[in-house]
Amino acid sequence: MPSTRDELRHVMLGSLFTPEVSLGPTRDVLITCHASATGKGKLHGSPECSTLRSAASVDQIDIPFGEAVERLCTNCRWPLPTDSLILPLGAAVSVVDSLAI
Repeated sequence: MPSTRDELRHVMLGSLFTPEVSLGPTRDVLITCHASATGKGKLHGSPECSTLRSAASVDQIDIPFGEAVERLCTNCRWPLPTDSLILPLGAAVSVVDSLAI
């Protein structure tokens, strides 16, 4: 089967995942984030995020998903390859969340 690394899906990871969600093998998947040069605060899926634009300087970093989860911006979308392990987990979390009363 051909790789789908060149195809991307943009997912609002910060609104799907919380630290309480068990990440399993996705914990070690690297995601690309944008953050203020201070390294503090939220991690963003795009340097164009309105809350990040006020930063004097922005760095792009690759960080394991498990380390990033609690700092993900809830307004950003992350570009993920269509074969990323995070996508099926995100779909499952979304289904479970839709069942909550």
